[in-house]
Amino acid sequence: MKIRSITIFLDPGWPLDLSLLKKAGDFTAQAVAALTDAGYEVQTTRLAVSSFVHLLNDPSARDLLPLARALEAEAISMGFNYVSIGPVPL
Repeated sequence: MKIRSITIFLDPGWPLDLSLLKKAGDFTAQAVAALTDAGYEVQTTRLAVSSFVHLLNDPSARDLLPLARALEAEAISMGFNYVSIGPVPL
């Protein structure tokens, strides 16, 4: 059996709570290892965070770029394959 994705959902705050992101990365690495050892193929790992509208309070497109870049850098360093910056309520 293949597992399409292990997805971690969290509110990382802004500025990012690096200790919370580290816990998420550590848990994900342990989950991937345990599932792989049990014979499963884990295809991807994903980090899904609260809506950027919530994180930034009063967002503009200009404010979004630093958040996206910071999340990308941290997610890569923690071994995540994908990041979702949350839904945008209209």
